[in-house]
Amino acid sequence: MTCHHASIFLNSHACRFPPLQKSNQPISMAKMNIPCGRALLAILFMAKLMSITEANITTDEAALLQVKAHIALDPQNFFERNWNLSATTNTSSSNSVCNWVGVTCGSRHGRVTDLSIPNLGLGGTIPPHVANLSFLVSLNISGNRFHGTLPNELWLMRRLRIIDLSSNRISGNLFDDMCNSLTELESFDVSSNQITGQLPSSLGDCSKLKRLSVSFNELTGRIPQNIGNLTELMELYLNGNNLQGEFPPTIFNVSSLRVIVLANNSLFGSLPVDLCQRLPSLQELNLRDCMTTGRIPKDIGNCTLLNYLGLRDNQLTGSTKLSEPLIQCSINDV
Repeated sequence: MTCHHASIFLNSHACRFPPLQKSNQPISMAKMNIPCGRALLAILFMAKLMSITEANITTDEAALLQVKAHIALDPQNFFERNWNLSATTNTSSSNSVCNWVGVTCGSRHGRVTDLSIPNLGLGGTIPPHVANLSFLVSLNISGNRFHGTLPNELWLMRRLRIIDLSSNRISGNLFDDMCNSLTELESFDVSSNQITGQLPSSLGDCSKLKRLSVSFNELTGRIPQNIGNLTELMELYLNGNNLQGEFPPTIFNVSSLRVIVLANNSLFGSLPVDLCQRLPSLQELNLRDCMTTGRIPKDIGNCTLLNYLGLRDNQLTGSTKLSEPLIQCSINDV
């Protein structure tokens, strides 16, 4: 007797079952030949996994169709041409969404992990059904005309690492506890929208965040002090809002920072005298029109990677000793 399923084959001599019993008691795996017992367990596991994957990719398909249904403007006819079950080359409807343009599925679970539909001129709203893409790692709908508020369900998508909603017409507030759920978040970009309210108080809990851009919105309030907890942060763009108060000195403790742009807010504060020692990787510092006070750090010339320094329209004193390339790049802003 040979046991076989999928790619698993058992030698007939290795797979021996105990004789059938008259009782209704289940046959114990312990009474089977051990190799066959293990193989049967593997077969059962694979069958279960395949059934779960099939059911869940159907959930992903339904979620994507809801995204399509909430599109009111599609000047390039993108969805009709590219998100059509009958148009896919895959004959299995349970897997067809993985062939749609802008959709990527992971190899491990066969689930949707990446939704990328930027710069298509799309107009519409983001439906709460997007949260049913429970394996989604990256969401990019930048450069479109999406409007309305962000669904609360978005902030519960715990696998998300990249969110790029920039250059749309999205309004409403950012969820205050967003970082309590989005613990894997590495890049968050909602710049050039119409977002109001304040920066999330939980911001410091997005401990893996490397890039944060909320520039050119209508945010108010203060920058959370716990922003200094973002020890992996490399790029910080808060410019073009209505932020107020002192910019937290803890910002200058994040040694991984390469870019700090706080320009065009109602912020104030001072620069640490050992700025370049604290931020050895600093490439851009833009505090234009931020009411920055105190003296320009004497060690500013030690920021050897610095290629843009914007300090115009502040209340700083002192002089700068800058490298020649930096002078050529930004002398009008210092």
